[in-house]
Parts: sequence; structure tokens; C-alpha cells
Amino acid sequence: MIIQSITILWDNKVRGAPYSTLRNGFSKSFSIPDKLINYIGSTTIPFQEILIIQNENGFEINSNKVEYLDSHLNDWKISSTEIQNKDDELQVYFKYSDSCGKPVRYDSGYHYLSENAFILRSSEYGRITYNGRLVHNDTGDWIYQLKIIEYL
Repeated sequence: MIIQSITILWDNKVRGAPYSTLRNGFSKSFSIPDKLINYIGSTTIPFQEILIIQNENGFEINSNKVEYLDSHLNDWKISSTEIQNKDDELQVYFKYSDSCGKPVRYDSGYHYLSENAFILRSSEYGRITYNGRLVHNDTGDWIYQLKIIEYL
């Protein structure tokens, strides 16, 4: 398995057209590096994290890093998702947290949303996508984010 997390951030200056049109047309999938595809390891799972910032000049990849998760653990937390390793399948949950931004997502009992997203078996893949509005700590301006987490 390979996990890829893609975050696209933008602010009020590029919120509307024509920037939103560019953002909507921007590829939301990225090639997995060959070193991860050909990675053979029984003790770790490759995790690629890509941060993209959109501004008036276009899109800029701010960071692109790879880490390795311990495959012997029974669960992992990545952003607002939790993956549980159960009997040759992976149970993936979406768990709203403040890092998701506004609007707050609640369940029917007015608790932060926590729901089963999907179960992955061998040779299957899944994707969780969500967006949110955050507040910049220094300026108080809004920052918007689109988060895509792929389980391959």
C-alpha cells in the first residue's frame, strides 16, 4: 500500500474567478514516484505528502516529502482520517477535527462527525476529499484548503 496526501491552499485574493476556474481544472492526482512503486518493505508503508499553494501567479508545490509508516501498527492517523488494519483489509474512517476547518461537520447527535468511509481489500484503492476554511494565525485572514488523501 501507498498513501498520498495532497493539500491545496489559497486565500481570498484567488478565491473567485478566474482563479477558481484554474483551480477546478488543476489536476487533483499526482504520479507516484518510481521509488515508492518499486518499494519493497514489510515493515513500513510509504506516505507521500504534497502541499500546493495557489496565488496570483499560479500554483506552486511548496513541499513534497515522503515518510514511512510502521506497518506493524494496528492503526494510523493521517490528517482527519484513521486507518485500522484488520484481517487483510483496511478500515478507513473520516474523523472531523479542527484541522479540517470550517464549516464544522457534526453527526446527528451534534458531535464531531466520525464515520466509516470505506473498507479496502487487496488490489483496491480509495480516496477521501474534503475542503475547509481556516484562519491565518497572524493576520486573521481566511485560508481555504482542499485535502485529498489517496490509499493505493
